[in-house]
Amino acid sequence: MEFVLNKIGVYAGSFDPVTLGHMHVIEKALTMVDELWILIAENPEKKYMSTMFQRQDMVIESIIEKFGVEVFEGNSAKITVEFLHHKEFTASVATEIINAQFLFRGLRNVVDFEYEHGIQDINKTIAPSLTTVFIMPPPELVAVSSSVIRGMVGVNGWEKIAEKYVTKAVIDALNKNRLSK
Repeated sequence: MEFVLNKIGVYAGSFDPVTLGHMHVIEKALTMVDELWILIAENPEKKYMSTMFQRQDMVIESIIEKFGVEVFEGNSAKITVEFLHHKEFTASVATEIINAQFLFRGLRNVVDFEYEHGIQDINKTIAPSLTTVFIMPPPELVAVSSSVIRGMVGVNGWEKIAEKYVTKAVIDALNKNRLSK
């Protein structure tokens, strides 16, 4: 039996933008690991509203706003926010570079489950030692996704509705991004 002294987890996503559903996954993951790596993914097939650097800033600012985390130190976990480029498999980076034992994924519905189950199967062939942990959001966050938030931006009064689903840091960043275009 192998004993793991430092439990390390990875949570990867595009986070365009990061939502309170994402923050829920981060919060729960922090109770299970000593160190959490959040990887900002770049998929060339997707059209993003925000750059990788803007998404990284939104994630960092949301963590600070939501959890009061300073310099990426949580209650008992260290948080690192990095980039994951499209030419890297998350499972490979998690095990070969980060030495993670856990991969965290959020599940909102059956469609998410079917997709994530397939990805989990592929990840097992890439990194058999990696354990995928699925985390479901509370009922009030099930309907929200990054694409829903992106669709709201710019509509009169969008901020009032979005504040139920994203941090103030995200609303501020999306407004700044929208106004600079």
